[in-house]
Order: sequence, then structure tokens, then C-alpha cells
Amino acid sequence: MAVSPKIHGKRTAEAIGKAADRVRRKHCPAEVAVIGGLRQGEEGLIRLLTQAGLNAEHFESLRDVQCRPIRRTFALVILTQAVEPAAIQAYRHKMSSSKIVYLSGRLSTTDEIMLRSLGLIFLGSYNRFEEKCAAILQDALCGKSSS
Repeated sequence: MAVSPKIHGKRTAEAIGKAADRVRRKHCPAEVAVIGGLRQGEEGLIRLLTQAGLNAEHFESLRDVQCRPIRRTFALVILTQAVEPAAIQAYRHKMSSSKIVYLSGRLSTTDEIMLRSLGLIFLGSYNRFEEKCAAILQDALCGKSSS
């Protein structure tokens, strides 16, 4: 059974806020898609991203993103464990310019190998994402900081 995500802590809010400030200062693209079932964790993540000034939008599935009448390119796509790894593989070419994060609990070895081969910038648990979210967001939206 999947573990319910808990991305809504004070530390996460501060980290997202700091990363968003860096994104705004560098005038980086700030379009973020959160894809997966809308549970408490995803709602919290979307709320934190938008409160930090990032343009975050929720989609139930990868198909919902592709079926939009106006297709946007998202700088960052955050996929939750509600999205099957095989679906990510099938849609990866349509998201070639997006940085992709996959948040999940346990994965089979086969799924983990396949997901890592797709060039995700983060593959891990919700808790690990919470610890590293500032660096992940800055890298995804502005590239690595060399200064």
C-alpha cells in the first residue's frame, strides 16, 4: 500500500520560498505541473508552490496534460506515485524539455531502473524530496548555481 505523502511542513515552505526567490531573481521559467491523484500531500505541495510565487497547476494524469487545448511547456513536472512508471516511459518524449521529478514510496527494481534511464532529476520518497526541495527546484527551474 502506498504511503500518504506529507509535503506541507514549515521547513518545506521555507525551502520552497527561498528557491522561488532565486527563480524570480534570475527570471527563470516557473511553470510547474504536479501530476497525480489530488490527495492531501499534493494539495499541500501545490499550495506551497503557488504561495511561493511559482505557477503550479495540477493534473490528474499525464493524459490530462496532453489533452489540453493549449499546450504549455512546463519547466518542471512533479509526478506522484499515482502515475504508473510505464506511463511515464510512454510520455517522456512529449515532455522532453521538462525536468521531471518522481515522488514515490517503494518501487520494483525493474521500475526503478526504467525510471532512472529516463533522465529524471529526482527519484525518491516524499520525505527525501522535502529535505532536498530547495536544491531540486533551483536546479530544475534555473539550472545549477555555480556562484
